[in-house]
Amino acid sequence: LVTGVQTCALPIWYESPALYEAPQFSMAKKLREEAPPIFFTPRQNLWVVTKPSLVADMLKRHDLFSSEPEYCLWRQQHAVRVLPPSYDPPHTKEARQVVAPLFTPQSVERMEPLIRKLGREIVDNVARKGRCEFVTEVGKLFPVTVFMMLADAPLNLREPMIDAVERYLRSSTVDES
Repeated sequence: LVTGVQTCALPIWYESPALYEAPQFSMAKKLREEAPPIFFTPRQNLWVVTKPSLVADMLKRHDLFSSEPEYCLWRQQHAVRVLPPSYDPPHTKEARQVVAPLFTPQSVERMEPLIRKLGREIVDNVARKGRCEFVTEVGKLFPVTVFMMLADAPLNLREPMIDAVERYLRSSTVDES
């Protein structure tokens, strides 16, 4: 790893080689194949990491690769911060302790049938209509519903939750969120 520099980092790495064949991943594929294993992009003030072993190291080295806004131009421009990825340890410890149990292999395995059922219901609904507005009818609906299921939240609150998530993700200040 690069030493003596503390800044934001962007991992460009995916586990499945098949993902790189999809058109939307063409830049990631090109970076993985042609770029140096780690390089700095001055315009974005980001380190780009293209090799799996370096991604693992980077995610463990908050002393060199920080998520704190003072080291990351993007985070300076977006005041609303999401726990845990927008903070460095030890600030993330409590949030990770709450969230981590939801994403253990056993928890995900238990949820898989429900998540697949939800996916089928959404796709079936789209197929019945013969069209959809993807962002609204799939892109927002699916992840919010899955997280509500994980949190055991009542699904009749899904629409207000989608609205709240949308406001939060689009806000640039705490007051807007």
